[in-house]
Amino acid sequence: MRFQRANHDTVVATLDRERMYFEAMFRDQERDPGVLYWLAVDAEGGAPVESSPADVDKKHLEFMTRVLRKGSRTRLATEMYLVPPLIELAIADKQAAEP
Repeated sequence: MRFQRANHDTVVATLDRERMYFEAMFRDQERDPGVLYWLAVDAEGGAPVESSPADVDKKHLEFMTRVLRKGSRTRLATEMYLVPPLIELAIADKQAAEP
């Protein structure tokens, strides 16, 4: 986490090729501060992080390999989301501009 914070701009720059629109990590400080929860919102057709040539992505994969519990990478179906129109329009504009 320190590495990603220290390299914030470089990490954010890698999101575009993955078609990642939002990524956040959460920690429950009261019940289990040793567990991280990860939320990502992406679009279909993005390049997988595993194919990235970026050093920050390689470091990210090393971290994920070390800390993820086996079988914990569950992909959930979106039932509903709440987002202001400004963000929804920005995502729609971005998708329309992509080939």
